[in-house]
Amino acid sequence: DSNGKVTAKAKGTATITARTEDGNFTAKTAVKVGVKASKLSFPYSSFFVSTDSKDGVQIKVNIYPEDAVCNLVWSSYSDMISVNGNADKATVNAKYASTSSATVRVTDKISGLSASLPVYSYIQNFSWEESTRTTYNGFPLVTICIGQSYQLHYSCSVSSVSNLFYDKS
Repeated sequence: DSNGKVTAKAKGTATITARTEDGNFTAKTAVKVGVKASKLSFPYSSFFVSTDSKDGVQIKVNIYPEDAVCNLVWSSYSDMISVNGNADKATVNAKYASTSSATVRVTDKISGLSASLPVYSYIQNFSWEESTRTTYNGFPLVTICIGQSYQLHYSCSVSSVSNLFYDKS
């Protein structure tokens, strides 16, 4: 309207042009119209980042519906980690190792929705649960053939950390 109030009518992008009465000055801006997010979630229940990870570890938030328009803000209320977010992805760095967890939080300013993810920087009492009779260099030996798979099992102080083995070597 003449006061600059914009009302969304359908999904899409529009260019708004304002012009002075004498026509000597104009200004333009783009407006994107979409749907609000109905849900934010992480694809895992907790996350591990080591102080050895020089470049940090990337995490991604899932947005529903996928074409939702969001204005995401990433944060953490712990000095144990730093979070640097851009849109639906963020890089998490561990500043120091701690036996407690920190929380990464992402909030959408448009819908008011948020999602939180516990982050661990220290794993205690880690051990493999494999028990074979054969050993190699003192470790339980699991033998598989080319093309086969075997699921290793472990236990540690954190009940479930999805990316504990981000370095697959």
